[in-house]
Amino acid sequence: MNSQTALVLKLSAFGDIIFALPAILAIHAHHARRGEKLVAITTPPYVAFFRALHLFDDVIVHRRFKWYQPDRLMALRGEMMAYAPALVYDLQSSGRTKWYARAMRALRWNSVHPGSDFRFALSYLGRRQLSPVLRDLQQVAVSGVPASEQQSPVATLRGLFGRESLSPDHHPASQGAELATSHGGLREHRRVIVVPFASSPKKRWPIENYCQLVESLLSEGDSVTVLGGKDDVFPGDRFAHQPRLTNLVGKVAWDALPLVVMQGTHFVGNDTGATHLCWMLGLRGVVLFGAHDWPGLEQFPSWARAVALSQQLIDGHSLDAVRDALTEA
Repeated sequence: MNSQTALVLKLSAFGDIIFALPAILAIHAHHARRGEKLVAITTPPYVAFFRALHLFDDVIVHRRFKWYQPDRLMALRGEMMAYAPALVYDLQSSGRTKWYARAMRALRWNSVHPGSDFRFALSYLGRRQLSPVLRDLQQVAVSGVPASEQQSPVATLRGLFGRESLSPDHHPASQGAELATSHGGLREHRRVIVVPFASSPKKRWPIENYCQLVESLLSEGDSVTVLGGKDDVFPGDRFAHQPRLTNLVGKVAWDALPLVVMQGTHFVGNDTGATHLCWMLGLRGVVLFGAHDWPGLEQFPSWARAVALSQQLIDGHSLDAVRDALTEA
């Protein structure tokens, strides 16, 4: 295999993968200029998503294992070493990948861990003061990758994901008129992506609030597409009579999600991967943040057209506050 290969290690979760996309684009541009290959390492749920990026020459499928399974660690080591990589970009930077680096000292690593060849030495607390996008960009810059938070990835990402075709089952419902009403006036019709779910209850605006928001958007003439995972439930029957609502909860695979998102113009959602994908792909909208301990999480890059509503969800965001923020985005 080509000895001039770099590995990008990003295992999960989906939101963290989205935050890492600008850094991944910078890594790809850096190595492509030098005629080098790029190989991703990720977990099974996200393999198709990484392939849909069209940035990687190959994807290594990482299946998690326990510390008492050294044969699995040696198998992963063998897969990685087979590429004779010039560098491993550890964008996961977890205790697990620190363990991997110790087991593969023959490789050069870019990570946050002590002993790395290209270490991003900012402390854990210091890194959490940064936006996750900036954190990853600063890390890869330590290894010599030109990286800037000011450079928008939107056009590049839309072009890469746009190489795929959207399934007919994923097309939004009829979009209706080009103009919608708002407080008695006319404005441009919006195609709003709504993401009312999240992994933690602390991150969720109540589903009833989202239903009221959807009703309000539909009543003003907007189109709405609702997204969620296979284990999420949205009361779609409540909107069965609405031709401009598309309920895609549990129906869209990770690799098809960008194509669905790119059909929208605006978004509202909880602090979760699909919501962050919306602003990463240039949509205007609102991220509702619940309780968290990452001050930098609510700091969007200058090119992002997103508004953060940051009071804790237990206190609630009023419907009017969310509607106003969506208008201002």
